Amino acid sequence: MHRRRGLPEPQGTPARTEPAVTAVDRVDRAHHADDVVGILTETVRAGVDPERILEAVAARSRMRHRRLVLDVLAAAVAGVESPLEYRYHRDVERAHGLPTSRLQVREVVGGRWIRADVVYEEYSMRSELDGELGHPGGRTDSDTWRDNDVVLDRGQVTLRYRWGHVAGRSCAVAGQVGRGLRTGGWAGSPRRCGPPCRLEA
Repeated sequence: MHRRRGLPEPQGTPARTEPAVTAVDRVDRAHHADDVVGILTETVRAGVDPERILEAVAARSRMRHRRLVLDVLAAAVAGVESPLEYRYHRDVERAHGLPTSRLQVREVVGGRWIRADVVYEEYSMRSELDGELGHPGGRTDSDTWRDNDVVLDRGQVTLRYRWGHVAGRSCAVAGQVGRGLRTGGWAGSPRRCGPPCRLEA
């Protein structure tokens, strides 16, 4: 069989795109902010260094969602691992002036290792965010035992939220978190995030 003129010789396995570049390509095609957050947090969870993603972003003169990408990567470095956690960090905590929490805290409670999503150690409180990643199908039964152990072993209250709470009622969540923090000794108060804020402090 004769090879057609002008076609390159096969070179074996085609070159693979670096994961950071692939992530940026996917982000550039994404239509919704939550999709952008999901792509980036998934990529970082898979072990890709956020610095590599930032380099891939910097190599492009034009890119959709650039400001969001930079914000999400900064949050990912701090421990944000999902769109739900990003929304909590941005729309509940930061937008309403709540204290900065520690994220993804690993500790032994009730004789076993756990990882807490959001911990306000100084105020003896934590928030658990029940998204599909850690709670497929909305399963949270085993977390009831964990929440009880946290109260008994650490004296810390756990507030638990799902996507609908954080995405649909972030101001109400901020008000409730603020009340919990004040019970733990916080001297501040949540602030309104804007004119339509439905904060119930």
